[in-house]
Amino acid sequence: MAFHLLMWQNNRFEIRVPLLIYITVAFMLGTLFMVALAAFTQMAFIDDRNYPGGPNAFENNMFSIPVDDSGNAAFVLSNWLADALVVWRCKVIYQSCRVPIWIVMVFPCLMLAASVAMGIMFLIQVSTTNPYFTNNINFTLPYLSLSLALNIIVTIAIVLRLLTFRYRIIAVLGPSHGTQYTSIATMIIESAALYSAVSMTFLVLFGIGNAVSQVLLQSLSQFQTIATLLIVVRVAQGKGWSEGTAAMVMSAQ
Repeated sequence: MAFHLLMWQNNRFEIRVPLLIYITVAFMLGTLFMVALAAFTQMAFIDDRNYPGGPNAFENNMFSIPVDDSGNAAFVLSNWLADALVVWRCKVIYQSCRVPIWIVMVFPCLMLAASVAMGIMFLIQVSTTNPYFTNNINFTLPYLSLSLALNIIVTIAIVLRLLTFRYRIIAVLGPSHGTQYTSIATMIIESAALYSAVSMTFLVLFGIGNAVSQVLLQSLSQFQTIATLLIVVRVAQGKGWSEGTAAMVMSAQ
């Protein structure tokens, strides 16, 4: 749907092409993750079912084989793309804010850089059997926690901005104006709240050692991709918040 809308809608070329590249890469990474996950699961439960200790021991001991490494790499790259998109949306939504944009964006950008660095450490850890990386620190929880913190902070920032704008519109123009930019559904989509909610649930369950966390982990990449594609769909439909939205809606008096 996102690809179709971007191809046939009359969006600006400088926006359409990067978004087409983005959704193509995001879809490919999401697909690669699922293929690698299915292949690794098949190896554990079917091909190497007689591995000493069973499938659980196989997955714990063979986490650094190429098929699992490719899935982990796809997951992390997809995560970086999703984080970068919500940071970009935050910049767009705060573009017309009275506060200088660099002040608003400095903290999310620093967190994004830290998330990339932690993701690299996570990939190194899961792709090697070196005791230095595997026995001292488990980078899984810190990496996912940092990514979640970034998404929550940006989500809150975007929702607060949209709520503030909603209040101003209602006060000046009445409740019937600007609803496509300030509705509850808009806030959920624009802020990628779907992914933040699923990620938070996973981290809580993972932190307490609940086995259900593994179910959410397998679907986390897909929720991430869906959340980003929903944002792209809104942009492609011309409903997404742009740098001139605030002035456009407030001038429609």
